Amino acid sequence: MLLSILALLLALEGPSATDGSSPRTLEIDVELSEFTPPRRLTLDLASGGYRIVTPAGTVWPIHLPQPKDLSGTVPTPRLAAIRSAFDTALREGVGYPDCESRKHRWQDMVITNAPVPVIMIRAGAQRLIAPADWSCITPAARRLQGLVDRNIESVSP
Repeated sequence: MLLSILALLLALEGPSATDGSSPRTLEIDVELSEFTPPRRLTLDLASGGYRIVTPAGTVWPIHLPQPKDLSGTVPTPRLAAIRSAFDTALREGVGYPDCESRKHRWQDMVITNAPVPVIMIRAGAQRLIAPADWSCITPAARRLQGLVDRNIESVSP
């Protein structure tokens, strides 16, 4: 009977029950612009805690003020949407495996002067890094990047 109850609880909690001990983090470039370097966001998907910093060694334009580092916690409804997009990108991948050999067909063109964002997903021992080529980044990784841009940059620390 006790095993049945335990199995039911695990089934109700879903994947997070087994992944609870594994750290799940997202590192992603935000504030993409053709005028300033991107800033790096690190998000802990368990707690919702985040930090946005200018990466070390980044040269900021002299004529523009460099933003201060930010930190805070993503509200639960926004975090749930980001977790879902994170899980999709983890499942579908963040880059096309055949892109290096150029067998990949371009899905769409991205015309921008902004740099290609760094997108790094960590789930336990698994680590996925998106390629530094827009045509090689999967739609799941692009959706995750867009969702983070829309839902975290506007969150005040």
